[in-house]
Amino acid sequence: MKLSFHDASPDLLDDFAALTDVVLRTRAEPSGGLFIAEGAITIDRAFASGARPRAVLCEEKWISSLPDFASDVPIIVGSQSELNSVTGYIVHRGALASFHRPDPLNYLDLIRTSRTLLILEGLVNHTNVGAIIRSAAAFGVDGILLDNHCADPLYRRSIRTSMGTVFSSKWARFADHAALAVGLAESKYDVLALTPRPEARSIRTWSPGERSALILGTEGDGLSADAHGIATQELRIPMAAGIDSLNVSAAAAVALYEFTNHVHS
Repeated sequence: MKLSFHDASPDLLDDFAALTDVVLRTRAEPSGGLFIAEGAITIDRAFASGARPRAVLCEEKWISSLPDFASDVPIIVGSQSELNSVTGYIVHRGALASFHRPDPLNYLDLIRTSRTLLILEGLVNHTNVGAIIRSAAAFGVDGILLDNHCADPLYRRSIRTSMGTVFSSKWARFADHAALAVGLAESKYDVLALTPRPEARSIRTWSPGERSALILGTEGDGLSADAHGIATQELRIPMAAGIDSLNVSAAAAVALYEFTNHVHS
């Protein structure tokens, strides 16, 4: 259902209002259990994953690149300046779509049905979370678990950085390290903590078990004592003398390459 910008009701435009990072990091994005996909490729991937669209805001030239939405999904068409006036920033990719959030997966079910897991603890940067999800998808990790302090994978910047792979990835939240430890132990996971500690074993020499989980923490504080307590082994990425660490998303890409290479070889 195509609508001109001036014919759209305020409640439809409200999905896309004030989408600056400062605003979105202080409230849910947006209220009502929705997420925003930005750009034709990401919108298409969200729709293909089964996410239910609610509304679209776009320039006329982008309509032909959108998925074949049902006729009751409003497509609000405006100029770039009109889009910018609603969102509060320059909409470079010409199209935004609001989707209803899917039902969350249960992390214990994900543990039971996976062979490889990536566990993220305390990663509050949306760009890092999106980049890590993209790497996990690229290297074939079965599932991703995030603690409740991690940034939202369905925040628009996370989605964009993941190149929409968040929609094809299986991920779930966990709230309690003790319950997580029990679930991993019951499913017989080898749990690996990635750390810059020099006494940790090189990831290049690690040999996988039947099931393996890799834990990543924040760049500043690293993994918590609880996370280290869950680990059955500590692994490090070998580096040149004088360099002790990488950005967490870069470290994740390197570690996941080695991790999955060992698992699948």
